[in-house]
Amino acid sequence: MITIDFYIYYLLKKRFFFFLLFFLKFFIYFILSFIMEREEEKEIDDAPIKNEEVKDPKRTFNEDQVKGIIKEVVEQNILQGSAYLHSRISNWNNSIVHSVVEKLSALNKAFKYIVTCTIFEKNGAGIHATTTCYWDNNHDGSTTYRHDTNSMYVIVNVWGLCVG
Repeated sequence: MITIDFYIYYLLKKRFFFFLLFFLKFFIYFILSFIMEREEEKEIDDAPIKNEEVKDPKRTFNEDQVKGIIKEVVEQNILQGSAYLHSRISNWNNSIVHSVVEKLSALNKAFKYIVTCTIFEKNGAGIHATTTCYWDNNHDGSTTYRHDTNSMYVIVNVWGLCVG
């Protein structure tokens, strides 16, 4: 009888520990799930709110307007029949970038402008270039204008970064 009582006691004790382990496992899982859920809610609350404001023309990069300015300046400086002359490239480059910046500044927009101009001879050689920038898609922008004559290519890049 003692052996049976001991065996029953042993089984009850063993089941109690299994129950206790199951309960502890469930309790820990519940607590961890609760903590993880709170962390996710906190991350969502800390996320930046998308700016759905009405776009202000003085704070928006107008690609068509900028491209029109570039085209006007390039065509004033480099006539369609102009031949590629290495001695004139430096003057053309400087004249184009300074004129573009001057005309863009006259728009009185809240932007800082970066203007580059590349002029190279049409001789069958290729060119590959890549640029990147981190900016605000709602306000900042860029455009590229390409002009070619019989003897050269002119590529002008403009980046406008809103500061207001």
